[in-house]
Amino acid sequence: ATALDSNPLGDEESRKVEKPVANSARCIELARSLFGIEPLTGSVRDLDSYDDRNFYCKATSSRPELKAAADCHACGDPPGSFHFVVKVHNGVESLSPGFIECQNLAMELVRAAGVWCPRALPSLEGRQIAFAEQPLADGSVRRHAVRCLPYRPACLLGSALPGAALLRELG
Repeated sequence: ATALDSNPLGDEESRKVEKPVANSARCIELARSLFGIEPLTGSVRDLDSYDDRNFYCKATSSRPELKAAADCHACGDPPGSFHFVVKVHNGVESLSPGFIECQNLAMELVRAAGVWCPRALPSLEGRQIAFAEQPLADGSVRRHAVRCLPYRPACLLGSALPGAALLRELG
């Protein structure tokens, strides 16, 4: 089947059914084994997601390719720690890695234009998309795409104090 053969409504139903089952312990395991990052104790938290599994973690790594200056934030963090999201894709997208590769390319274009956005970090094998076996809610096991993305801690604009500098930045 190709993208042209796709049934959007059927894919939407499949996304719900093929949401991977994972917990914080599995996130830590994937972060270590696929990306060589070490989540800091107590930092992993599950993020809401419609059809994927996303986990935030603060972590350390000795891999320089994961540490772009633009992705670093002081925020009172321990030295050498960074913020990441480990994303386990749903079964539908995992069967179409080209779709995920297009997302990666779009992020690269935005970054190249000088606007910060996440980037797909390379796995230990040097790939922007790694794969891991994950169970589904029905107990079956599927091969799911996994990405690691830098995370920029921030607050919503509505929660920020509207000082002169912020208002100037907004235009």
